[in-house]
Amino acid sequence: MHDFSGLMIEMEIHVNETIMKRGLTYYRGNRILDADIFPTHVHGVVNGKGDDYDTIVYLDQFEQSICTCPFNGYCKHIAALVFFLQDHKELRENETISFSAEISSFSKDDLVQMVQTLGEKNSFIRQAVLDYIKEKP
Repeated sequence: MHDFSGLMIEMEIHVNETIMKRGLTYYRGNRILDADIFPTHVHGVVNGKGDDYDTIVYLDQFEQSICTCPFNGYCKHIAALVFFLQDHKELRENETISFSAEISSFSKDDLVQMVQTLGEKNSFIRQAVLDYIKEKP
């Protein structure tokens, strides 16, 4: 179980007050469409004005948090996801189990197909896979 209290402090350090207020409005407006907790980060889909944005908040490295929206910097979608985490205790209690444990039952072919499909649908995943490949010796 993660303690998300540090995220609010990190957000106050990195996100300006106007963006935080907009994020709170987005959170209260039920714009968090999906949220999944992983050991190192939380991935959420946040509805913006007309588009849905993939948003990742890193639990121990908030400054690495990212969003697919066009805003340059820490956006209201990131702030909305942090506010969401503060209020949703059931996510803390039902935290996603280890990623490696979850995927261990898949065959290599299934994993390759999954990466290809997800990479075609999600630019974050595509870029993460390409970065991983570049870093491999």
